[in-house]
Amino acid sequence: MTDQKQSALFRAASSGLSRQVEYEPPPVDVIDAFACAVCQREGQGTPPTTRNTEDMRGFATFLKVVSRSVAKHLNEGGRL
Repeated sequence: MTDQKQSALFRAASSGLSRQVEYEPPPVDVIDAFACAVCQREGQGTPPTTRNTEDMRGFATFLKVVSRSVAKHLNEGGRL
């Protein structure tokens, strides 16, 4: 990159122009797959049961609530 281009980028960045960032929680299917993988790993060596499925669904629901809450907090200008 030339000095001229770098200088122009620096001026644009320091001139007070800001980009609005919108945070979004991960897609539901990604959260479900993650929760399933975690529960399978934690339950290695035990046969699948209804209890395991309930635990996985509960964990997935928890992750969805937390991810939506964090995204909303960040979008409202909050910090982690």
